[in-house]
Amino acid sequence: MTRSKIALMFVALLAFASPALASMSGTDWLNRVELLRGKEPGAEAPWIKAKVETIDPQSGEVTIKHDAIPKIDMPAMSMTFPIADRVHLTKMKAGDTMEFQAANQDGVVRIVNVRMNH
Repeated sequence: MTRSKIALMFVALLAFASPALASMSGTDWLNRVELLRGKEPGAEAPWIKAKVETIDPQSGEVTIKHDAIPKIDMPAMSMTFPIADRVHLTKMKAGDTMEFQAANQDGVVRIVNVRMNH
């Protein structure tokens, strides 16, 4: 294979890699984030910094945008998650910054803890 073909294949791979990550499922996302958890028994789930984009009180969901997480090679992305305790939604508005923890609850990845940065 010529060098130009290899280079072209590499560029094509890079072009398709980021969109694939940006459209990952909530479960895939959580599996990657769990790599940040400490190795000691009982280690706390990682806190992820994010910005609130939209809130849907009726469905109990929030769309957030988090920064890139270099330790796990995850790009910045927007994702919509259900929130375990809807009272958190009453304390949020679009544009707020927050930190959150997510967990798989009965097969659904949910935001389970929130720290607002008001």
